[in-house]
Amino acid sequence: MTLPVRTILITGLYAGLLDGLAAVWVIYIRSGRTPDLVFQYIASALLGNPAFSGGLVMTLLGVLLHMLIAVIWSFLYFLVCSCFPPRRRHPARWIIPGVLYGIVVWLIMNLVVLPISKVTQPPFTATGVGIGISVLILCIGIPIAWSAHRKYTTRQ
Repeated sequence: MTLPVRTILITGLYAGLLDGLAAVWVIYIRSGRTPDLVFQYIASALLGNPAFSGGLVMTLLGVLLHMLIAVIWSFLYFLVCSCFPPRRRHPARWIIPGVLYGIVVWLIMNLVVLPISKVTQPPFTATGVGIGISVLILCIGIPIAWSAHRKYTTRQ
């Protein structure tokens, strides 16, 4: 089984860009805070609160970590998809799995990854959960599922 490494990387970077832009936009709309806070928050998963006073270096570390995580999620989806490739070109063959994958990503990130990191998690609210899941469905799940579906149905 050979995975399409280039496609996985491009898909992950694209999904990471979409998700990063959505996070920046949501944080700005909800609190008026600047983009650097989003990425310093991500860096704080490794370094704790000192990441918030690290300036540009911590912001760039957060961007790098964010993109790496998106590429990992892309890799995992392509790995599963390579074992169970789609058989037909039909939107339901990638939209539904994309929605489900976005929900799975949210669950794993918020209930497994973040609690074992050094990040300070805000309390869960219905609005926050709804926005978070929606962003991950639209920016991670659906784009990755579409790309994998396109790659694997094109190859057949």
